[in-house]
Amino acid sequence: PFMELRLRVRDKDGGNERDVLARVRPDTVDLSAHAGLVALPAGLRARAAQVRSLVVASHQLEELPAWLGELGGLEELRVGGVDYHRPCPLAALPAAVGALTRLQTLHVRHCPEITALPAGLAALTGLRDLDLAGCRGLAEVPAWVLDLPRLAVPFTELRVRVRDKDGGNERDVPARVRPDAVDLSAHTGLVALPEGLR
Repeated sequence: PFMELRLRVRDKDGGNERDVLARVRPDTVDLSAHAGLVALPAGLRARAAQVRSLVVASHQLEELPAWLGELGGLEELRVGGVDYHRPCPLAALPAAVGALTRLQTLHVRHCPEITALPAGLAALTGLRDLDLAGCRGLAEVPAWVLDLPRLAVPFTELRVRVRDKDGGNERDVPARVRPDAVDLSAHTGLVALPEGLR
């Protein structure tokens, strides 16, 4: 049976907020049709044991709650902006995501304000699919991502040549990327495509 969740959404222009009802399956909570979502609905906590998949695509979501870690059965978490033109203002993932030990899929896409990943994510050794496309503020994907043992598409490290903002010094920096979707948007000073792509 479907369940009803009361969602708080904001208009496209960032002005008025209103409540809407969403009817979702308790095991697969897909809120991607509500691009103005400003917060995860508190009603999810009451169904924490049932939720296996949570999908959010919002250009208004600024924060994920710490109680997200209570969704202990979660196997799939997809959160982020609608696309590059309507990114998500989310600034950080809560440390509680590291408690989601059953998580197999983690997509954090089009969140340019995120500058770091919580260290606790290194404990998610069951991750099979990790996607950080469009997280331009994440200048460096942490080294532990290379050691996640079950990724279907493991991350690889490329050396990229970047120039300082003032156009002066050049230096080599590591870029940890998915080889099937090489996202170098965080390296705004890139002066050439990395030779490692060959």
